Parts: sequence; structure tokens; C-alpha cells
Amino acid sequence: MKKLSIFKKTGRAVLALLALSGIFYMPAFAQNESEGLSGAAENAISFETRPVSIVSSSPAVTEILFYIGAGSSVKGVTTLCDYPQEAKSVQKIGDLNINYEKLLEIKPDVVFSMKGLRAKEEEILNSFGVRNVSLDLGSIESIFDSIDKAAELLKAPRNSSQLRKKMKNLSSLIRKKQKNIVRSVYFEIWGDPPMTVGGASFINQIINAAQGVNIFNEVNLDNLSVSLEKVIENNPEFIVAAYDAKTEEIALRPGFSNLIAVKDSNIIKIDYNIYVRPGPRVIEAVLDLYNRLYPDGRIEAEEITPAE
Repeated sequence: MKKLSIFKKTGRAVLALLALSGIFYMPAFAQNESEGLSGAAENAISFETRPVSIVSSSPAVTEILFYIGAGSSVKGVTTLCDYPQEAKSVQKIGDLNINYEKLLEIKPDVVFSMKGLRAKEEEILNSFGVRNVSLDLGSIESIFDSIDKAAELLKAPRNSSQLRKKMKNLSSLIRKKQKNIVRSVYFEIWGDPPMTVGGASFINQIINAAQGVNIFNEVNLDNLSVSLEKVIENNPEFIVAAYDAKTEEIALRPGFSNLIAVKDSNIIKIDYNIYVRPGPRVIEAVLDLYNRLYPDGRIEAEEITPAE
């Protein structure tokens, strides 16, 4: 029992680090009773003129703000906000932990955060009288909805319409090319201890959209610790490593030599920022994963780009 307790604590610490990095959506234990503004209060937020000073406390949110065309008004971000390139030169207001003193020095018109990312973040901002908006990025649809929400609040020139069209075009092409084939996937977000995503994760939606099936799809959790025995039992056709892993070391794990993924050399490393950072690049993740699962039916980005 002691070993199990240590395992759970280690796993939880790893996911906390990923979540606080703005890299992974983790509502399961990051949220508390304070989820920022109530629905009514948040819906009441509006600006007579476009805000000129915005702070983002999450890499995913930063990507959204730049995508909608509000990047020039972003005056504060975390040290983890590394995309797009312009975000790197914006003043930093902390890393895993927000430096509220630095944030207040910016005198932001509004702070945009990611729902469920940090406990008490919205409560603290409210106590300082700072207007804040929490974006729900827990699913592909909610990512699009949050992009629209931010665009409307900030009177930005771009919303999710192009992304929605791209997603529709991509889904249509995938259905045409792969009508009856579904590849099984083990998506590993951490290796020691082994951690993966469950059916409640937006990454599970990425896998499904790419005509794959997550071998832990039936577990109704965002993320979970798993045993190597369970992975072996499910015998995935592909293993996706969403962290700095060495594929050859994964292949050499006890019992993995008989896995289909190992026999077929289908252990792949991905750009984890694109996959596990819930923002506008989610379609890139679906396209990339599909092309890795079905290289013979490759789809190019130009094929899904809608006409202007």
C-alpha cells in the first residue's frame, strides 16, 4: 500500500507540473470551489473600447490571443509562453507560479486564464480588483468556443470560423480515405511512472478525430497512471510519446517486444506543445497524428485550408 501511495503522489506531482506549465489540461485536481467569475458575472464583462493591456497566464491562452489578432495588446505572459515567436519578447509575470506583484505593475485591463489550471488564481485576481476571464479549453469544441469568446470580448478581427472549416474539411477527407480502419493508440504523457490520457481528455478527441482509438478510451478520466501490464494487455498498434522520450528505451521495456507497435516500429515522438497545449493548433495535431497513423493516405495541410 505504501508503494501505491508513493506512485499516486508521484503521478499527481508530474501532472501538476505539466498542468501548471500550461502544457496540459488537468481539471481533475487543479480546480477547486473557486473557478473565477460566476457564469453571470463573466458574461457581464464587456469593454467599450478594445483593451490595450492584456495579460495571459497560460501558454494555450497566449496562443489564442495572438491567433485572434490581439497579440499587440498582450503586455504580460509566463516564461512558458513560447509560441508564437513574438510572445517570447513580452514581459514575464512568472513561470509555474504567477508573480502577482509584476502582474499588477502592468496594470492590465484584463487577465485571461485557463480554467482549472491554477487553484485560486481567479480568486486572487478578484481580490486585487483585476478583471479576469477564464477560458474553458477542455475539449476541441470548447477551444473553438473560447476563441470566439475572446475575440468577441476583445473586439478582435479573427474568430474560430476558419478553424472550424478546416476541421470540417479534415474530418471529411479522413472519412473518405479511411472508412473501415481504426488504429489503436497508447498515448503516453509521461514515462516514469507511465501516465496516459483517458476518455475525458481533449487529447482523446484528437486521437478519435485522427481515426484512432485510445486503448484507455473507456476510462472516464482526463489522465491516469497505468501499469505496463495493462499496456501489454491492450497491445496497441502505435505508441505515441508526448514528452522527451527515447523510443528505443520504450521498445526495451519488459514485455514490450511482442507489442504490435514495437514489432512494426511504430513508436513515435511528437511535438508535445502542439498536441497537449489546447489552442488553435489542435487541428495541426489531428492532421499530424492522422498522417503518422496512415502514411499511405496522407493529407496535406493545403487540402483542408478553406478558400478565403
